Amino acid sequence: MGTGSTVSRDAERPRGVDQAFRWAAAFVLLLTIGLRLYDLDLKPFHHDEGVNGFFLTNLFRQGAYHYDPSNYHGPSLYYAAFVSAFLFGLNDIAVRLVTVFFGCLVVTLCLTTRRWLGDVGALAAAVFLAVSPGMVFYSRYFIHEILLIAATLGMVVAVRAYAETGRFGDLLAGAAWAAWMFATKETATPTAIVLTVATVCSWVYHLLRHRDKRLTPSMAFTSLTPAERSGFALGAVSLFSLINLLLYSSFFTNRDGIVAAFKTLAFWGNTARTAHVHPWWQYLDWLWRSETPLVVLGALGLVLALWRAQNRFVIFVGAWTVGVLAMYSLTPYKTPWLTINIVLPLALLAGHAVDFATRRRLGWLAAVVVLAASTMALRQTIDLNFVHYDDDSRPYVYAHTRRAFLDLIAAVDRAAKASGQGESVRIAIPAREHWPLPWYLRNYHNTAFEDSAETSRGSVMVVAGLDQDARIGASLGPNFDRLGPFAMRPGVDLLLFVRKGSTGRPVAVPP
Repeated sequence: MGTGSTVSRDAERPRGVDQAFRWAAAFVLLLTIGLRLYDLDLKPFHHDEGVNGFFLTNLFRQGAYHYDPSNYHGPSLYYAAFVSAFLFGLNDIAVRLVTVFFGCLVVTLCLTTRRWLGDVGALAAAVFLAVSPGMVFYSRYFIHEILLIAATLGMVVAVRAYAETGRFGDLLAGAAWAAWMFATKETATPTAIVLTVATVCSWVYHLLRHRDKRLTPSMAFTSLTPAERSGFALGAVSLFSLINLLLYSSFFTNRDGIVAAFKTLAFWGNTARTAHVHPWWQYLDWLWRSETPLVVLGALGLVLALWRAQNRFVIFVGAWTVGVLAMYSLTPYKTPWLTINIVLPLALLAGHAVDFATRRRLGWLAAVVVLAASTMALRQTIDLNFVHYDDDSRPYVYAHTRRAFLDLIAAVDRAAKASGQGESVRIAIPAREHWPLPWYLRNYHNTAFEDSAETSRGSVMVVAGLDQDARIGASLGPNFDRLGPFAMRPGVDLLLFVRKGSTGRPVAVPP
C-alpha cells in the first residue's frame, strides 16, 4: 500500500538517534497503557457491550457461539475475549483488557511507520493516537471497533513492508491482519476497497507529479521469480481463508457460520440505510468538537503530502483519509465509534506535518505544536474518560449507560444477599429495554427476561421500566417495595420491586 519509490529510513541511522527514539517510544507506550488501563471498570457497560458480554458468556460457559450477521459483527472479539476471561475471569476488566490490548497495539504499530514517516513523524503520530479522546474511549469499550483499527493499520504496515522487502513473512503478516479485519466487522470490505483505491490513487498522483523520473519497482516484483510470487500469493490466500474459516465456523462446529459470513454485507447494507441516520457532515462535526488539534494538523499534513508529492506512503495516507471520510460521510448510518477509522490516518498525516517542520529546521516550533496539541487532547481525554463518560453532550458518548445504573445493580445484590438465596434468587425482568442487565446479572441463575404477570408475582425481585410502573405495581400489589427510578440511559429509567418478606429488612435506595 503506497508502494514504490520512497526509500526506507531505517538504514544508516546513528546509534544515538536510535536510542533516543526507543526511549521516547517507551514513554509514549507507557502513557498509552496508563490512559487505557487506569480504572478500567469505572464506567458501566454500554448496551452494545452488554450484548457482546452475553455472547461471550455463552461461549465461555457453554462453549457455544454461532455467528449470525444480525448479532453484533464478527467472531474475533469473542474468541479474543474468551482467552482473556480464561486467564483473568469473566468480569468487566478482563473483557475490556482485550480492547485495551488492541488499543495499545495501534500505537505500537504506528511507531513502526518511522521507516516512512521518519522518527519524529512516527513519534508525533503515536503521541496523537495515545492521547486521542476517541482512541482512548473506545480502547476502554468492549466493542469491535478498535480491533478493526489495529488490523487495518497492521495490514497497511505489513503490505508496505512486503512491497519493499519481498519477504514472505511480511506478506503472511498482511494476510493475517486482513483476515482479522474480515473476521471482526463487516466494514472491513469497504475499508479494504478504500485502501485499494488509495493505493492506486497514490501511484497515479505520484506518477503524474514526477513524469521526468523513472519509478522504481518494488522489491516484491524485482527480487522474486514469477513462481515465487505465485507461491507467496497462494500462501497468503490460504492463510487468510484458514483464519476466517476457523473463526466463522466456530472452529468447525458451525458450518452455517461460513455461509452466514457471505450474507453479512446484504444485512448490514440494509441497516446502513435505516439505522442511526445522521446528516453527511456529522463526522466532521464530531471530529472538530473532539479532535480539533488532529483535524488541523492532519489537514496540514494532507496539503504538504499533495504539494510536495515526494513520499508516496504519505500520499497514500492522504488518499486513505479522504476516502474513508467520504465513505462514512456518504453512508446514512453514523455512530461515533466509526469516527476513529478517520482519526487513525489523520494522526499519520499530522505526524508527517510535524516531521516536515523538523526537517525545515523548525524543530522548536514542532515541539511547541506537539506539546500544545497533545496537552489539549489529554485534557479532553481525561475529562471524557474519567469524568463525563456518561454525558451525552460529549460526541463520543452515544446513548451510554448512566452511572446511576450501577446503583440498581448494587440494590439487586443487596436484596439477593438479604433474601438468603444469593445467586439463586428469582428475578423477573419485564422491562422492554434492559441491556446491559443480562451481563450484570450473569451470575443470577433464575432470571427471566419476559413480561409475564405470573413470573413477576412469583419472583423475589422485578425490574421494570418506568413506563410499566402502574401496571406492574398493581399486579404485584402491596407485598413489594418499589425502589427507584434508576436512570439507565437517556429516556430509559428502571424500577426495582423487591418482595417485602424476602429480605427481613428494607432495602434502601442508594444515595
